[in-house]
Amino acid sequence: MTDLRLPGLLVRFRAAAPFRFGPDSGAPDRVDRLCHSDTLYSAVCAAMRELGHFEAFLEATAVGAESQLSFSSCFPWQDDLLFVTPPAGLWPPPASGKVRWKGARFVPLSLIPVLLEEKVVDEERWVVDGSSGCLLPLNRRSPYGPYRIAMRTSAAVDRLSPGACEVHTTACLEFSDNAGLWCAVAFASEAARNRWIGPLRAAFRLLADTGIGGERTRGWGRSLEPRFHEGSLPDLLLAPPRKKQSPPPKPVEPLPVAAEPAEVEPVTPLEDSLPEALDEIPEPPPPMSAVAQWEPPLVALLEAPAPPAALLPEAAETMDAAAVEAPIGEASETEPAAGTAPPAEPETGAEPEIEAEPEAKAEPETEAQPEAEAPPETFAAVESPGTVAAEPPAPLPALSAPEEGAARGTGWWLLSLFNPAASDAIDWQKGTYSLVTRSGRIESRHRSGEVKKTVHMVAEGSVLVAAAPPKGRAADVAPEGFPHPVYRAGFAFAIPIPWRVNS
Repeated sequence: MTDLRLPGLLVRFRAAAPFRFGPDSGAPDRVDRLCHSDTLYSAVCAAMRELGHFEAFLEATAVGAESQLSFSSCFPWQDDLLFVTPPAGLWPPPASGKVRWKGARFVPLSLIPVLLEEKVVDEERWVVDGSSGCLLPLNRRSPYGPYRIAMRTSAAVDRLSPGACEVHTTACLEFSDNAGLWCAVAFASEAARNRWIGPLRAAFRLLADTGIGGERTRGWGRSLEPRFHEGSLPDLLLAPPRKKQSPPPKPVEPLPVAAEPAEVEPVTPLEDSLPEALDEIPEPPPPMSAVAQWEPPLVALLEAPAPPAALLPEAAETMDAAAVEAPIGEASETEPAAGTAPPAEPETGAEPEIEAEPEAKAEPETEAQPEAEAPPETFAAVESPGTVAAEPPAPLPALSAPEEGAARGTGWWLLSLFNPAASDAIDWQKGTYSLVTRSGRIESRHRSGEVKKTVHMVAEGSVLVAAAPPKGRAADVAPEGFPHPVYRAGFAFAIPIPWRVNS
């Protein structure tokens, strides 16, 4: 099988204003939900004219024998989810009791490999956003979709007739935070990529400032600085590279480091010995008022006459008993106020309190200190990501491995409008596709406002069966007598997918 990979460019526009894309009916109170590839091509042509690359760009795309680049349509995106029109025939899945699959017009790109492998879509993981028609995963940060349809009211004021005005309402797309539109560009070769990658980046930056779609004079269609991602198609869409993550901390080395503080802790013995030292220190001496209680008897003994001899032993016993009851131990009468005297050895009755010293050390609490750091929890917090919007997409199934008992070939999943060229050998009896009618009005420096010719084109999401990649063409839709041709791009932006071919 030949290599079907092509150089590609992915562009994200983060919306900074409402967007309006006119529906096929042209009704102002209705809006299309995506920017078709032919509209994007016209906008890029206008930007190339401002940048001085218009003639060369037309020669490389519409006028040449084969286009060197093809544009996809602009689909919505939000956060890290890129939404796209799913392949026809694979969507919607069988009816479910919880999710109304057919209500989703756009699905994340990460779900496409699941559909291609014909696996069952888990209804417990998805929900359909009714306002945007997008299939959203349940484990996401925002409960809202990428956009909603809103109505903006304005008034046309007659400058010549004071007080005369006409109020009208216009439908638009209002995008949520960190959301917008994305598109992709496929280059026919590396030479085409090297030639046009620079002008295309400049053109997309200019379109972000000037706007895409309708009501640009009101500031609609503008976006912030676009983000570019280069790669190889189809891997750029179906298998995008994972985000670079910071290297995880070493799980083995921090463990012994966390245990070292428990072995070397000079403060811990001092804290443990502090209660022991406090137990050994005797209680402070009684206040001076307690000592003064002994002064009146002494003074009374000096001033009063000598007591009888029989009473002297009783007084001595009373003084001895008071000396024993004193908390500072034995002390003589000549040293009652010596509060800083060295403590005497405690009596035998206080020994059980001193033996409680091993319980005051609390060694098990010191050993449990490393457990409070909890290094395993810190490592787990680094490993687990903060938010996961969707699982990384599975690799694209092999195109050359048909299932047993079923004929499988290559289908071409369109992400753009397609107008087949004369050289495209499409088997219209196979595949699944739908048609749309495209028209509009001309915006030119020579004459504007005239209606373009109507063209029928194959819609996005169609799956075509062909032996070679479809190319497409740009049809001239200028009305009769217009001074220059007006091209409507129908170049195929197609992704090869495994497809069950009906015999």
